[in-house]
This record gives sequence, structure tokens and C-alpha cells, in this order.
Amino acid sequence: MKKIIFKNIFLIVVAFFVSVINLKADISEAKLKEMSLSFSPDSEISLPNGVIDLSFQQTISSNDFNFSSRYDYLDNYIFSNLDYRYHIKLFFFGFGLSDKILFETFYSDAKYIQRNRYIMPYLGINTSKNSEVTTAVKFEETYTAGVDSLLTLDRGKNAAVSLGFLRNTLEETLPLSKGSKTYIQITKSFDRLGSDYDYTSFDTEFSFFSYPVKNHFIRSDIVFGYPLSEIRRPLTSVYAIGGIDLMRGYKFREFLGDSLIYWKTGYHIPLSKPIEKDILDSTFKILTIDIFSEAARIGDKYIFERYSDTKASFGIGFSCTIKFFQALNTAFAFSVNKAIDSRAPTIYMEISTISYERKNKIKKPFLK
Repeated sequence: MKKIIFKNIFLIVVAFFVSVINLKADISEAKLKEMSLSFSPDSEISLPNGVIDLSFQQTISSNDFNFSSRYDYLDNYIFSNLDYRYHIKLFFFGFGLSDKILFETFYSDAKYIQRNRYIMPYLGINTSKNSEVTTAVKFEETYTAGVDSLLTLDRGKNAAVSLGFLRNTLEETLPLSKGSKTYIQITKSFDRLGSDYDYTSFDTEFSFFSYPVKNHFIRSDIVFGYPLSEIRRPLTSVYAIGGIDLMRGYKFREFLGDSLIYWKTGYHIPLSKPIEKDILDSTFKILTIDIFSEAARIGDKYIFERYSDTKASFGIGFSCTIKFFQALNTAFAFSVNKAIDSRAPTIYMEISTISYERKNKIKKPFLK
């Protein structure tokens, strides 16, 4: 009885918090990260924690609904993505909607505002249980203008066709994650579809795990982007490194380019075994020490020839997960990050909560 009362009180508090911040959809993920506070020229913590991520996932019969949104009041950007997919045996079709606004981004040390929004219908086939091939047409509007002068740096419409392959068996669960991910995509803009741009790009991502010691695991991520041909490319599609997602030791979007090579390796060491303890119907899952290193090269198509342009950073931290009321998965993470140059280290604190994800289990046919 007490468990039910505490559980209901907790849910009421969460509902009140959601209404206060005026979120009109069920919260499934909330992240707070990137704080900034300087103690000395050589010591810096990023304050305030500046990012809130929301996501909503629902599967009903053959319909998949996925919504995600982020608001970053430290780096001043916001985006929302909506994806709908319908399955017909081996095939599927759907569309994606996206809108992203960067209120402060820099080009040549000048401050700009940037907006990118698109609609993207797509069609695909499941080539295996965990693999798919997808073709899509993206109709996109881009806009980049100066914050102070309102000088338009780039504005236009982009119509691009893409062909992609995805194989994903990742299971990112503690204490031992497993699986791998392979993603390959070729994108070509077409003026016959009304595009103001002309470029062809190749993008690929790889993620995989290795296990050097029992219950220890290493996650490796490789990202590669390259222009196969380029006459004019929208500024909203150039590659960027810096920040918590790519190269934590550097400032947000500190480096931009038309080509990118990125590599990250993280070593996760468990400090304790999962504790199945019934406290308000909650379970402490795992505590790990995380050691990671990152390296990237960004620039034009000649980045393979310029080894001196390589950026690198490393870091150490810890993370743990707690499952409240056997329903609310919460992850806590803390890390200290340092770029390999003369700059202050950066500390990130992150809270991630998944509160809404539901999938009706259906057996999907696939090719053998």
C-alpha cells in the first residue's frame, strides 16, 4: 500500500513539473548537461546545465511513431524531429519532419542565426531482422544570417535524394552492452527537383563493442563524412566538432568543415554488481568508471594529407543507472574532459531519464 502511495505521489510531482515547463507531450527523456564555471585559468566547469532532451516512442500494430526534441539554453539552439513509419510485410514507408534553429553560431568569428527545416518521405525494405535499405527524398529550407547586421550569408531550398543501409544490433544495457551498428548513406542534391545547391556526399558510422576482461567492455565509434562532389553546399549541412556529442574537450561547434573523420573509444569498468534491492520498488543497476579518448580531423577533401590538423581529447568519469518504480530509467554521468592543447579542462554532468517508450511486440518477417 505504501509503495502505491509513494508511486502515485511521485507521478503527480512529475506531472506537475511537466505542466510548469509547458511540455505538451509525454516526456521520455530529459538530459541536463554542459555547465560552465571557472575556478582559475586552468580549471573550468560548464555551468549552468543547459540541455533538455525529450523523446516519445510508440508502436501500435504496424505503425511506428518517434518524436525527439532538444532545447539547449547554453549553446542557444533548439530542434525537433518527428518520424512516422508503416510496415507492410518486408517493406515500410513513412516520412520525417525536422526543424532546427541555432540562435548563435559562428563563421569567421562573426555571430549568425541559422535555421534548417525539412520534410523527408522515404521507402525501404527489411533485408534481415536487423538490417534495412532505405531511399528518401528530402525537401529542405536553409537560412543563415548575421545576428547583428542581419546580413544573409546563405539562404535557399535543397532537394536531395539519398540511399542508405542500416544494420543495428546494439543493446546498450548495463552491466554489459553488446551488438554493433553499421550505417552507410549517399546523398545527392538535384536542381531538377528545385534545389539551389549541387553536391554529393558520402556518410558512414560504425559502432561496436569488445570485451577485454569479464564484465568490462570497450565501445568504439567511427564517423566519416566526405564530399564526392561539391559545387555549392548549404551551410546547415557542413560538419562540426566540439561539445558533448563530438570532441568533449572543445567548445560547441568550434571547428567546421566539408569532410570529417572522427573516432572515439570508451572503456567502461564496473565498480559494483547490480543490486536487486526493493526500495520503493526501485532498483540500483550499475556503477561504472568511464575512460575515453577522441580524435578527429575536419576540413576540406584533403584532410587525409594533413595530419597536423588532427584534434584530440580524453576524459574520465563515472556513470550509474537507477530504475525507479520498475518503470522510470534514469542515468547519471559525470566526466572531466581535456583537449590536447593549452586550454582549461571541461567538466560535464549529465542526467538522462527515459519515461515513455512503448512497443507492442510483433513479429516482423524478414529475408534470410
